[in-house]
Amino acid sequence: MCKKVMIGCSSILFLILVACGTSEEDSPGDIHADIEVQSFPEAVENADLIADVTIIKQVGERDKPSPKTTFNTQINQIIKGDIDLSGENILVDQQGNSEWIFNDNDLFKKEQQYILFLKKTIGTDESDYWIQGEETGVFKEVETGISVKLAYSADELETLDVSSTLNGKTIQTLENNPTFKDYQTVDKDHLIDRIKEEISN
Repeated sequence: MCKKVMIGCSSILFLILVACGTSEEDSPGDIHADIEVQSFPEAVENADLIADVTIIKQVGERDKPSPKTTFNTQINQIIKGDIDLSGENILVDQQGNSEWIFNDNDLFKKEQQYILFLKKTIGTDESDYWIQGEETGVFKEVETGISVKLAYSADELETLDVSSTLNGKTIQTLENNPTFKDYQTVDKDHLIDRIKEEISN
């Protein structure tokens, strides 16, 4: 059975998206959307909050105006934004939910660590922030001190590449999981420094 859903926000182009499955009881449907990709300097400038976070737990999901899941996340470090949020918990929306997989992206899981580029949520009290550019605004920590930009590598981060230091298991995960698209492996501390440099420019 084929399902259609309309999705739109400031970082995702308005599209008619199609997801197909053999029945409604089947595995989740697939949503594929074109993402408005920003350059690294643009992404840093436009984000309301850039933070190193740990996923605490999933707290809810909804379907309108688009399928999304809300996660309670603990802020480990504020890189850009309200410094008073350091150590606090915030609610973050990720596109996709139990019924819909967005752009082949895995949903966040408990205790995973990320650097997220975030925009303030407006018009709802169900979350505090949403991910700017979705997978383009996500850096997942895959090994201690090593983060992976999930999609659309940035020229400005090429000098931070540490792909040669990854262990075999991590490489296999990156190569076989469709969540990682044109991914980029960087030193986490150097990434944070590079973001701060961009902010000060």
